[in-house]
Amino acid sequence: MWGRQRGYSIISDKVIDEQDPPEYADASDELPTEDKTPASLDENGALESEALNKAQTYAFGDNSVGVNYIKAMNYANKWTSPGYEHKMNSAYPSFGSNCANFVSQALHEGGMTLNRLWNYSTVLPDKLTTRAWMNADSNYSYMKHYSHSYDSLDNVWKAWQGSILYVDWTSNNEIDHAMFVVGVVVKDGKANPVIDQKTENRHQITLTESLQHAHEQGKNNMTWYGLQYRYD
Repeated sequence: MWGRQRGYSIISDKVIDEQDPPEYADASDELPTEDKTPASLDENGALESEALNKAQTYAFGDNSVGVNYIKAMNYANKWTSPGYEHKMNSAYPSFGSNCANFVSQALHEGGMTLNRLWNYSTVLPDKLTTRAWMNADSNYSYMKHYSHSYDSLDNVWKAWQGSILYVDWTSNNEIDHAMFVVGVVVKDGKANPVIDQKTENRHQITLTESLQHAHEQGKNNMTWYGLQYRYD
């Protein structure tokens, strides 16, 4: 269903109040997908991150726009855990590739607000779900520029809980994959982000393991990107 009634816009099967914040109201459907900031894979200095202190200080509750990264992490952990490897939450759409779709689901469960750029449909998923919801490249642009919950990371090893990691498998300037960071393992003074993802399902694997899987699949010319969750 698509149309307008009683001061509301009906987008997919969700009703969104037309009084969107100004930053959404004037935003184009064409997201700035060319504006990308690659993140280094250099492990040196991985713990020298402001996010470490913020993650400890703002350990619970919502950030300034009402997104709770703990709720998002709990959702990601549940739907990738043993017994859920081949399942998707039926309350959301499902596609052939679900990496960005899954990241969006987790953030929606964490309190991120739907709007005309970032929205989904279970009635006509392929036609009415926005690209920012289901496409990794557009999802990166939306989260970076419009979510008010993320800043660019200069180093993927600095990603702490609530962050999103993205990768362009062939370095052709189009992001192919999105992963949600649900924890960090610290060993020998170095941080190793812990990741959940869909398509294919991965539950609490480290970034090191993710890189190993990629290399085993012959992906040796990757470009990585990271967005750090804003805790305050």
